Amino acid sequence: MLYRYLIKTLYLLDILQKLPFKQMSSLSIHAEVVDEMSTLVILLYKEYAGMYFKSQKLINQLHRLDHLS
Repeated sequence: MLYRYLIKTLYLLDILQKLPFKQMSSLSIHAEVVDEMSTLVILLYKEYAGMYFKSQKLINQLHRLDHLS
């Protein structure tokens, strides 16, 4: 399933996990990449931890509202 995700998204996740927060002064990420990162993290939690966060339902609803406007 991971093959569906853009190389940019996987690369950015790798960079973000290694970069100390103190070195970041600002961060700008395209909405498409943020959506893919979110989907990937949810997929990993469900697959390997067997978890689905209750807050994720609310986040999904907010994303749908955002796409409607």
